[in-house]
Amino acid sequence: MKFLPFLLIAVLIASAGSALYAPGASTSLSAKAARPVAALGHSGPVPQTPWTVFDVWWDFGSNDILYDISADGGSTWGTDVRINDQAGSASGSGWQIPLPAVAVDRSTWTIYVSWMDRRNGNFDIYASASTDGGATWSANKRVNDDTGIAMQWMVDLAVDSHGTVHAAWEDKRNGNLNIFYSNSTDGGATWSANVKISSQDTPGSYNRPGDYFALEVGPNDQPYVVWTDGRGADFDIYFARGPDYANVDIIDGTSPFKWQVEPTMVINRSGTIFVGWKETTDPEAAGRRVGASYSTDHGATWASNILMNQSHPTGGCSNSDPWMALTPNDVVQYAYLEYNCNDGSNGLDLANTTDGTWGAVHYVRGAGGLTDKDSIIVAPTGRIYAAWDEGNVMEVTWTDDGGTTWAPFKDPDDSPGGVLGAIIQVGGPVATVTVDTSPTGLPVTVDGVTSTSPVVYAWPLGTTHTVGVSSPIPIAPGSRYLWLSWSDGGAITHDVIADADLNLTARFVKQHQVSVGTLPVNRTFLVDNVSMSTRTTFWWDNGAPHWLEAPPQPDDTPTGRYEWRSWSDGMARAHSVAPTGPLSLTATFVREETLGIGTSPEGLRFYVDDVEYSSSQTFWFETGSSHFVFAPPSQSAPGARYTFSNWSDGGPYAHEILFSSAMTLEATFRTEFYLTVTSPYGEAGGSGWYEAGTTAFASLRSTTVPGPTGVRYVFVGWTGDAGGAGSMSSGIVMDGPKTANATWRTEYFLQVDSDVGTVDGTGWYPAGQTVRLSAPVEVTGSGSVYRFAGWTGSVTSAEATITISMSGPMTVRATWEPAGDIGTLSSSSAVVIGLAVLVVVLAAFVGRLAWRRRRRS
Repeated sequence: MKFLPFLLIAVLIASAGSALYAPGASTSLSAKAARPVAALGHSGPVPQTPWTVFDVWWDFGSNDILYDISADGGSTWGTDVRINDQAGSASGSGWQIPLPAVAVDRSTWTIYVSWMDRRNGNFDIYASASTDGGATWSANKRVNDDTGIAMQWMVDLAVDSHGTVHAAWEDKRNGNLNIFYSNSTDGGATWSANVKISSQDTPGSYNRPGDYFALEVGPNDQPYVVWTDGRGADFDIYFARGPDYANVDIIDGTSPFKWQVEPTMVINRSGTIFVGWKETTDPEAAGRRVGASYSTDHGATWASNILMNQSHPTGGCSNSDPWMALTPNDVVQYAYLEYNCNDGSNGLDLANTTDGTWGAVHYVRGAGGLTDKDSIIVAPTGRIYAAWDEGNVMEVTWTDDGGTTWAPFKDPDDSPGGVLGAIIQVGGPVATVTVDTSPTGLPVTVDGVTSTSPVVYAWPLGTTHTVGVSSPIPIAPGSRYLWLSWSDGGAITHDVIADADLNLTARFVKQHQVSVGTLPVNRTFLVDNVSMSTRTTFWWDNGAPHWLEAPPQPDDTPTGRYEWRSWSDGMARAHSVAPTGPLSLTATFVREETLGIGTSPEGLRFYVDDVEYSSSQTFWFETGSSHFVFAPPSQSAPGARYTFSNWSDGGPYAHEILFSSAMTLEATFRTEFYLTVTSPYGEAGGSGWYEAGTTAFASLRSTTVPGPTGVRYVFVGWTGDAGGAGSMSSGIVMDGPKTANATWRTEYFLQVDSDVGTVDGTGWYPAGQTVRLSAPVEVTGSGSVYRFAGWTGSVTSAEATITISMSGPMTVRATWEPAGDIGTLSSSSAVVIGLAVLVVVLAAFVGRLAWRRRRRS
């Protein structure tokens, strides 16, 4: 068996800090417990690495084909996985043992494994595939199409560039030994009709034509096969190449050993074929040396056979189990076991070549047991991995310097012992996946294993894994972390395909438990503007603000209400809360009802709890509370006075009330108003206090009051709140302070005298009044005629008729002068008569002229 050359690029790059040891160092250990081994059942975070390395082996204790993988360069290993889907079906008999064959499709990183299986009662070739880095395996499929009881075993696999899986095996269906071939183009689900490759039989009497042979894919995806062939007198190594499979004997007979078995093979980029084999002394003997040859013409001809050098310090060793692998730079690495050395030790030899000329052989000493069934693979960096079993315990090691120094041994087997045919191989690249939380340090569960974040995993590329977190995560009483989202948008538990390096973060928010309610219960409150009436518990984000409010209660009435008194956090009726820890918040309400207080009449002073008021008030008081009311017993206002009578609850003017429910209180006062009676003259009566609503009167002793000489004052009437023109006013209703004003006028006396006869006008006149006096032009008296001469006194005028404005007492006299006796016409009279006659004559003359003009026209 071997590894596919093109898969050598798919190997885990080891950690630069891997411990190595020199071949001269003491590495001999007597027991497995003393050797450094991988932790059993490991399934957790591993350091960053870009490739996986895996191991497949037959466990003859359980008769199973087992698989294990390392994503950190071989330092730690996972949990063993059984490939055969019928437990215990991989059993052997004698030299017919189910050593597994492994191949990897480098384009899809599908792993193929094949083995001899006995589930049908005879030995058949079965195969299975894994597309998820060995986590799961497909249903096992039989490869050989022989349905009889013939034996098929010793299988090998290869995958070409198109994904076709090639298989070849030892087959005894015709009674003799032959190499048969088949392939699958559908990922191992079905297999083609079997084709016999060996052109001649190897007698069926041979029991052990080696334990393995080699199948590789050459140029143009042609299958190349080398096998142990017994068509001659002994065993030789034969080669065949598809599609015609012409058989070519590689052995040239120059070896001192007659029997060549268990070939290995690699093909470099130029198409040169390198083959190695075990040299022995009879068909079933242990190995003595190993040989090698190569072909540069696709296997048509072969170079001279050589025996490989040995390198054990004490010599005397035998060689066995040759295995070749190709490095990324086209160097052939050839490994083979050394055992039964002079000092009793065992180990592994390693040589290399590019052209068939082999360089120095390096040696790694085993762990102390009998070495058997080795395999090697070379990583892209040049790291060489080797695996074998010692005393049926698996050993895995590696070298980064071409074989000079080697890492401590690791054992991938979960149940050490029972190992045979450990095939080490390279899987696909790995993705480095970091699983973290925000905030970091919270638990994450990956593939069923819970760890504290952050954790770093190296997962085979394309594999599916389950990541999840629990939520909520308690922190302390009343606080927690609540999952919000994954950075990839997945559900709280979801599958992740490791198709690239990835950082996955589960985002959490810190929350605190906040309880909000009221006292008494069932009062209405608002949380973030949502109305509630029962205590409610919330989980609020740390530091995130929320709005609390204690609003007026919906069951309030005009006379009764529940009034907010306080929040337990001491904040305002409406306020913001940003919790940084658990909170219990209570809005305390008190039952209040109305106390209405006023006075009759309205607007008088009163006190409630020592606060003065002068208008009706409505108070909201907590039921059961006590309050003090006080009405000053005597109060006054301009023109009014009030005397306390009673409170409506019967209490004195100052007393305490025990408030139990809505009520109204009124302080009643006896009200008196003052009537003010004024008069500028004389004596007025009626001024004084009158009870509200009564009728009062104003009065005068006299309606005329003398003043200075020639002056008097005459009452006119009542004004203000009084009416009437008599000495007693009309009734005045005392519904407030009232005034009654007596109004008067001033009169002056006018004395009119005449020297002859009398002239009218003497009397009292209101001040400012205009008085017209008229005297005749002539008067007679005592037989004489007197002509008016003028006025004298307070007014002087020659006019017979005058007007006087009464601005004070006045005296005027009409004066006269004699005009003659009564029979003599006075000269003035004659003049008047003459003027009258002249007017009449002129009028007649004007009328005649007008008449004439009309006639002419």
